[in-house]
Amino acid sequence: MKRSDLLQKIVVIEIIIFILVIAFLWVEEIFDLPYLLLNAEPTPVNYKECMMETVVFILIFGLLIFYSANVTLQISKLESFIRICASCH
Repeated sequence: MKRSDLLQKIVVIEIIIFILVIAFLWVEEIFDLPYLLLNAEPTPVNYKECMMETVVFILIFGLLIFYSANVTLQISKLESFIRICASCH
C-alpha cells in the first residue's frame, strides 16, 4: 500500500470521527440529551457554548491532521532506509 493511500485513509477516518463528535455536541445541545435520557434538569440551548466547543474541536482536528501526516511521512522515510533481502539478510 502506498504511503499516500495510507495517509488518505487516515485523514478520511479522522474527518469522519470529528464530524461525528461535532454532530453529537450539537445534537446534545439542541435536544438536551441528559434531560431526555437521564431525567436530569432541563437546560436551555446555549449556542455560544456549542460554537466555542466546535471551534476548539476544529483546532484540535487541524493539529491532529498535521501530526498524523508528519508521522506518516517520517515513518515512510525511515522505512526507505531499511532494505533487507529476505533470502540473504
